[in-house]
Amino acid sequence: MQCCRCGWRVWLWAVGLALAAAGCSPTYHRKDADREVYRILDQARQRQVGLRALFSIEPAAEPPLVVLRRWHEARTVAAQGPGPVAKPPEGEPAGNGLPEQKDAARLTLADALELAARYSREYQSEKEDLYLAALALTLERHNWKPSFFATFTGAFSKDKTEKVAVDQLRDPTDGEKRAAVRAATATAAVTGTPVDRDLIDDAKTKTGESRRFAKSRSLKTEVGVSQLLATGGEMTIRFTTDLARVSTVEPREAIASVLSAEIMQPLLRGGGRLVARENLTQAERDTVYAVRSFARFRRTFAVTMTSQYFRVLQQRDAVVNEWDNYKRLRQARQRMGDMAQAGRRAEFGVDEARQDELRARDNWVRGLQQYQEQLDEFKITLGLPTEAAIELDPAEIDSLRRAGPRAVNLTQERAMTTALERRLDLLNVRDQQQDGERTVKIARNGLAPDLAMRLGVSMASRERRRSVPMLDESGAEIGTVTVVDQRRPARFSTHRGVFTAGVDGELPLDRKSERNAYRTALISLERAKRSTTGTEDQVKLSVRQAWRNLEQAAQSYHIQLASVELARRRLESTSDLLQRGDATVKNVLDANEALVNAQNALTRALVDHQLARLGLWRDTELLRVDEHGVWQELNHED
Repeated sequence: MQCCRCGWRVWLWAVGLALAAAGCSPTYHRKDADREVYRILDQARQRQVGLRALFSIEPAAEPPLVVLRRWHEARTVAAQGPGPVAKPPEGEPAGNGLPEQKDAARLTLADALELAARYSREYQSEKEDLYLAALALTLERHNWKPSFFATFTGAFSKDKTEKVAVDQLRDPTDGEKRAAVRAATATAAVTGTPVDRDLIDDAKTKTGESRRFAKSRSLKTEVGVSQLLATGGEMTIRFTTDLARVSTVEPREAIASVLSAEIMQPLLRGGGRLVARENLTQAERDTVYAVRSFARFRRTFAVTMTSQYFRVLQQRDAVVNEWDNYKRLRQARQRMGDMAQAGRRAEFGVDEARQDELRARDNWVRGLQQYQEQLDEFKITLGLPTEAAIELDPAEIDSLRRAGPRAVNLTQERAMTTALERRLDLLNVRDQQQDGERTVKIARNGLAPDLAMRLGVSMASRERRRSVPMLDESGAEIGTVTVVDQRRPARFSTHRGVFTAGVDGELPLDRKSERNAYRTALISLERAKRSTTGTEDQVKLSVRQAWRNLEQAAQSYHIQLASVELARRRLESTSDLLQRGDATVKNVLDANEALVNAQNALTRALVDHQLARLGLWRDTELLRVDEHGVWQELNHED
């Protein structure tokens, strides 16, 4: 029985070690998931999209205000050198009509795009969607690897419904042994027989009858591995061990194990590689779709952020123009007042000039409020708090003015062909049509009868047997009986294994849900086909619209450029004529208004052209965005 007791200890230690090994920390599982997901995404990007950008869903380590403060301090020192910087008064408009902000960080377009890639809530959500798609793929791939399992069940029971009577024996004490020797010596002197000291040393002393409960302990363990088969079947190998100890009048222990293997293979419904690997196939394709969608989002997001950036600068330029107009009208009103005092102009002309001056100031106030609201909205889009002190770099507009509308080295026909070949959303829709065709085949398989083949083999552990004599009431031997002395849990006899083979089947008498699934798959396939053609038409439309927007913006820019020059000459001439008395106040006021409108329209046309140009690169999938979210100005001739 000693071997059985050792078996208990060994198996308990094995269970404890298995639990300790399985108790990995949550941090380990998180890092393990990140490693696997990032590896999948890196392979998918290089294979499908050609991106090499780093990817991580971890939030930025530094708060955005800290980054802005560091940028501002570094650029201030670079521009003015170390030391205190003179601050202009706050709240009062500067020469351009914009109030100065204390310690405001000036953001270039590249700065804004980089901040948006770091802190934008929408950008972070898109990254997490991509991560979750790849995370689902890791589970499907894991399901096709050997799956190991280990379970155990332990139990202890104590039966109090019935007590068992037993004789409680113990070893004699030294005093009892000496008394027994004296008694045996006296008996031997009378009978003349020798004293047997061994019987005295091995004797047990009966102390009375006791009552004992029936107790039992058991431990069942099962370890094994299962593997899905590409044909739709599953193979499982198990090793099961039972350990038991029963404490009654005659305590006994037992240990036994079984090694078994089983293969289940569907022959009709559910069989075949197409059906068996559908979940894995779809998960892999969903990951590719997510990678394409994220790459498409990055381009669209960069254009959207650029558009919002330039629209804020456009409004800023409008505020500057309104302020300049207000100052001109104020000067004109002052001149009109001087002329009225000299008797050269009527007082109603001064009042008219004063009214236009007030209207110009009101336009400036309204424009300034709209500019500040747009700037706050832009902060939220960037992921910054609204109290963040930032201003956009007006040099970005100046660089557009210096460059003017730039032509694209791409014909409309080439742009259309490129978009139909490269648009990632169109590629997704085309591949989803293939998914629909595959779903129809799988749904058709679901209508088939159920027929599966089962193959199995199991072997029990070897047993050591021995013969035990049977005694009658008087103690005489009346025969023998064979009992199991010990089991060997790790040794098996192949010639004593049990082999099984069978077939399970079910006639397709009820296939209503499968019928509906098949019909639904056919309808979904037709929808996918219409979606493909519809998306192709939408891609063509977007390219045509982008091309027309680009041409219209270029023509509008040249028109507005001429309009601004004409408005300046008109203002100068009417001002001179007013001084000579050959023009009215209304002529000057109209000239001022025409100049402001022309300046605002010129800036709008310039921004429209730049955004239309970026929109064409985006719609043809030729726009390049680096790992910081900044789009690159490239030559797209090839």
